[in-house]
Amino acid sequence: MKKKLMLCFCVVIVLGAIITGFLSINRAKDSYLKDSEDKLISNGRLISGSLAEELKLQKYNYDDTAKYFSGIVNAKVTIIDKYGRVLGKSETGIDNIYDYSELEEVNEAFKGNTGK
Repeated sequence: MKKKLMLCFCVVIVLGAIITGFLSINRAKDSYLKDSEDKLISNGRLISGSLAEELKLQKYNYDDTAKYFSGIVNAKVTIIDKYGRVLGKSETGIDNIYDYSELEEVNEAFKGNTGK
């Protein structure tokens, strides 16, 4: 009788530990993704604010600017205009898309959302 009771307790404890571990991992993953999104949004706003002042120049090298900011934020940076056309990219040869206006996340970003 005691052995069966101990076995049941052990099974309950093991199941509880597995469920707790699973929930903890999912919570940590969600938290990491949220923090990453917040960081990217913040970096985008900082870059946008910095570029707003620089855009007054007639000739501007957007590729160099994208590469500069890419080094700072440690992420790929693509500068597009309000119509979705690529002005500058931090990495060349990665993709050959020069019109981002059809991408759903770009259209969401133009509407003021985060473009997830």
